[in-house]
Amino acid sequence: MRLRFSYLPLLLFTLAHHVSLAQTPLWHNKEREVHYKPDGEDFLLVNGKRKFNRALYGGNTAFRVEAGDLPEFALYLPGMGGNLKFGVINKKQSKWLIDADTIETRYRPGSMVYHLADKLIGGNIKITVLSLYQAEGLIMKMEGHNIPDDVRLIAAYGGPTGLKFSRDGDIGADPESSFYLKPEYCADNAYTISKNRFSVFFGSKGPLTEEERYEIQNIPNVRKDSSVAKHDLKFIYGIFPASAQLKLSDANQQQTPTTYFNSRQSSSP
Repeated sequence: MRLRFSYLPLLLFTLAHHVSLAQTPLWHNKEREVHYKPDGEDFLLVNGKRKFNRALYGGNTAFRVEAGDLPEFALYLPGMGGNLKFGVINKKQSKWLIDADTIETRYRPGSMVYHLADKLIGGNIKITVLSLYQAEGLIMKMEGHNIPDDVRLIAAYGGPTGLKFSRDGDIGADPESSFYLKPEYCADNAYTISKNRFSVFFGSKGPLTEEERYEIQNIPNVRKDSSVAKHDLKFIYGIFPASAQLKLSDANQQQTPTTYFNSRQSSSP
């Protein structure tokens, strides 16, 4: 017995479906556009404006690195694990890298790659970011090309609290500012620095209730509890290149990389 299949009804349905889609009005009367466009094996965006809209995962845990259009990053433990951003200083001028003249952003499966150019930098900078697999962490490679010797790179990190946001940082649910480097996030932090390495301890208020973990408004009310032993605190550690100079600065002084670098330790380190 011979069987015959007719594809005509399916074809007509497909055509009718496409015609129906073409006549669909705009969603909320807003024309949509592609944010990242395919470019070889990457997804490419030039001079984007958003932060923390591209999560990078490593192993099989809920930990993630919050990356995005701009080269500013945050750790989510789950719970806020701090913010990391970069700036450059050229003599009396400085700027944060998220304000560079040109930022080419590439999402390459499992990683983010940034190419930055700016008249203050002189040359260009390439940043490659990945989330670790065997540990919960962030690893980063930075390469400079044709950059004058008197240009300095500044890294600013701080603000781990361990507190969760109302929707765990979901895009469009929690505000982008949830992942910013805020002075009130830093009030509970205690640092130990050894050459090019640091550790930051947080959670000195003691075990948090479920309500406290999910209430970001409680952060300014965190107070150190001397009864909490150091081994009960949570901590994060980081390693910079051997030539790096580490110091504590004031999270209230982030107007420019220069003011931040020249500031002194305060109640928000």
